[in-house]
Amino acid sequence: MSAAVHELDFASMVVGWVNSLIESNRGALPFSKAKIEGLSTGSRKRRDFTLLDQKGQPCLTGEIKLPWASDGHSPFVEDVILDARNKATRAGASWFFTWNVNELVLWPQSEPNAFSQGRRFDRIAIANIRSPA
Repeated sequence: MSAAVHELDFASMVVGWVNSLIESNRGALPFSKAKIEGLSTGSRKRRDFTLLDQKGQPCLTGEIKLPWASDGHSPFVEDVILDARNKATRAGASWFFTWNVNELVLWPQSEPNAFSQGRRFDRIAIANIRSPA
């Protein structure tokens, strides 16, 4: 039996997929590169994923949680959203996401309160994975 995928392993695979898409669509996308585990100035907390614009600046960052982890049952876990938003703010990114592999939620950094009644977000269903097996 193979070892279960770790969050870092999964994030690394996603970065590879995204970089392959960027490379095969060179010039057609507004992105230059995806990176894993980025640090921002003044913080020791790492971002799981960072997407760079054509100038090499972060435009999207995000937190990936595996669906079987205690904080991965939903991409709407408040602590994860706040952590993702804070990391995006420190990185200077306009957008951030929370993703539990099954569902990705894309949040605009400009939204003043992620938990307000009228908050804006895009919700994207991706998979239906419940266990590491």
